[in-house]
Amino acid sequence: MNRPSKTKPELMPLCCGCASQFYYSGSCRIRRADPLQTDKDTCTFCGCRRGFDYLIYPINDTRHRRPQKYGKGGTSLCTVRTAY
Repeated sequence: MNRPSKTKPELMPLCCGCASQFYYSGSCRIRRADPLQTDKDTCTFCGCRRGFDYLIYPINDTRHRRPQKYGKGGTSLCTVRTAY
């Protein structure tokens, strides 16, 4: 079984509005680089607001999803199809 390669997280300053876009995207994980950080930097995305440094971890779909299971039997009513 091949294991997916681990990618390094990206460090970028984000304001609260741009950080929320990453939270709800589902394509990455996001967390504060230093929870005790007090000084803010200019946001990388919008460029006008100030925010904290965040670590962005991309999610590999094959690693975090369960494989689809299809029951045998063609078009029978007993066929169980579970999609995640």
